[in-house]
Amino acid sequence: MSGNFIIAGDPSVYYAWPSVAKLPGGELLVVTYEGHAHTHSHGKVVLYRSEDGGHMWDQGTVVTDTILDDRDPGIVVLSDGTVIVTTRVAWWKDVDATRIDPAEAQRLMDRYAAGYLIRSTDGGRTWSRMIPYPFQPKGPVELQDGRLFAVDWKADGTFTAYISPDKGDTWTPVGKISGLPASVKAGGIDYRMAYSEPHFVQTPSGRIVTYIRAHAVHPGYGRRETGYLWLSYSDDLGETWTTPRRTDIIGYPPHACRLRDGRVLLTYGYRWHPFGQRARLSDDGVDFTKYPEIVIRADAPDDDLGYPSTIELDDGRLLTVYYQKAPGSAKPSLMGTIWTLE
Repeated sequence: MSGNFIIAGDPSVYYAWPSVAKLPGGELLVVTYEGHAHTHSHGKVVLYRSEDGGHMWDQGTVVTDTILDDRDPGIVVLSDGTVIVTTRVAWWKDVDATRIDPAEAQRLMDRYAAGYLIRSTDGGRTWSRMIPYPFQPKGPVELQDGRLFAVDWKADGTFTAYISPDKGDTWTPVGKISGLPASVKAGGIDYRMAYSEPHFVQTPSGRIVTYIRAHAVHPGYGRRETGYLWLSYSDDLGETWTTPRRTDIIGYPPHACRLRDGRVLLTYGYRWHPFGQRARLSDDGVDFTKYPEIVIRADAPDDDLGYPSTIELDDGRLLTVYYQKAPGSAKPSLMGTIWTLE
């Protein structure tokens, strides 16, 4: 490991759900949610920038802030340098919503609760209008043919793959992932399951692999034995998918990073003692049994953490960003770790 650090921390701010990307010239960009609590009516998306490989970060710039809760941001830099930030709006009517105009709030919910994106062609300094987007954390990926790919999900456990030929202006559904079990047995008990927050990667062969967060719903929520990641893959650019199978990876939600050597690195939050951030490596994005689990951090005070996002730096080291609480803090900070594969 090369060191842990805080990118942004303020005792009055709740930082969460960050995502990281790298510009063609080497500048690093991190987007994060900044609000007052995990659910609050006035969250915003803030971008932090580093020009020296992640050692120093600027003071941050707000990139989108509607009257509602703009949350769960993602960021991706396309091969031509275009920067895309994705997010969604939420309206917590019972949480400090007295200053929100109901008519404007409903207009935003009708159009952007399912997600939206903004684009920048100048390295994240100016931004486009809001464009509807099939939401999931961390944003889309650019396929080998230059199109964008994403998988969204609905509360009923439906996962739909989308492709955009125009950098996110329009999205066309191409296929669905189905077959996740409604319940999972753990400790002799059948727990009803919830599935959400997919992330995905295209491997050098062209295969697209999607990784899915899973956990039991109440009263079994938080039970470690139900917290395995699931995966499904497609060999025809998202039109058809294998029946999802459970991996041996416990943690959520997933973020997939394809390394320059073609291997796939998954990072995820570990919300059981010892709390922190972890990773697994695969040669093909499907079989993760060859390499042992990597513990990036195991020093968080509680399970209010996670959503790690990882990129490979120019020198081969890895930068993982995430949120967790600093010692003695009541709210989580935006943190990072620069590390190497052993």
